[in-house]
Amino acid sequence: MRQEHVTAARALQRVGFTLVELLVVIGIIALLIAILLPALNRARLSASQVKCQANLRSLGQGMHMYAGMHKDSLPIGFWDGNATGQATTSGTHWVLLVQRALNSQYGGDWNSAFATNANIAKMREVFICPDAPGEYSKNLNVSGLTSYLAHPRIIPFMNLVGGWPQDMATGTARPFTPYKLAKIRRSSEIALIFDGSLQPHPAFPEVWGPAFDVPVAIALDAYGFVNGPPNATYMTDNYPAGASSWNNPDAAVNFSAMGGGPVNSDSPGNAHQIRFRHMKDRYANVLMADGHVESFDFFNSTNGSFKRRNINVNINR
Repeated sequence: MRQEHVTAARALQRVGFTLVELLVVIGIIALLIAILLPALNRARLSASQVKCQANLRSLGQGMHMYAGMHKDSLPIGFWDGNATGQATTSGTHWVLLVQRALNSQYGGDWNSAFATNANIAKMREVFICPDAPGEYSKNLNVSGLTSYLAHPRIIPFMNLVGGWPQDMATGTARPFTPYKLAKIRRSSEIALIFDGSLQPHPAFPEVWGPAFDVPVAIALDAYGFVNGPPNATYMTDNYPAGASSWNNPDAAVNFSAMGGGPVNSDSPGNAHQIRFRHMKDRYANVLMADGHVESFDFFNSTNGSFKRRNINVNINR
């Protein structure tokens, strides 16, 4: 009987962990966490990038739908509603026009967008990159709320009068208007819409969007669409014979911050540029003119896989 009590007591003593065993288990768990956390973080970053790519594919569908409704023309990048000799009307931009193409219940200009609640519609989420900074409350009626910017020549800041330097690329001033999809050569290589640099909205500091609510990358390639020869070609593929390394199809786009801010940043000093914000500021997602989406990487202000061939297009539109 006494032997049975001793055996039971010894069995009770073996229940649970010793301090050394507990420390070993804690150490193993900590090691597993240290191994798994980077992989989980990479998976999270990758998921955000994939979601952004899905957004751009949806916007590509909207672009093609808009073109189908408007004699193959792409939407206006931005128009302030002013024209010489005409009364000021309600302006617009590609965000509102594509949103209306995707859902006709929403207005396509500033006034009608406000009246139809287009600016706070749930579908506006497709215009927002999951990795972009800021709080995108649907209660804020911000017309230009998007994380993406348009190509400044194909989907331009429209000029109805003509006379801008880029209008003179063919030698004759003419209105600077959107391209027709069918007119874009090498459409699988040409960027339409891409991750864009953002800054706090002046009226709603918690909301980040394009500078001045203008969703067009007018500073892309060091203002390449207004800077002509010898340093650029007005963002056309009319390269001069024997072009130098900085002025040919395989030259990297110039990502310099035109406002003096940090390169590849979301800040007022880097307005209206492509933004490589994915995978720790390494990749940008780009909707190409043929409808597919690609990711391009970034190394420094004048070096990356995003080349002049991806933004310099044929002159005739």
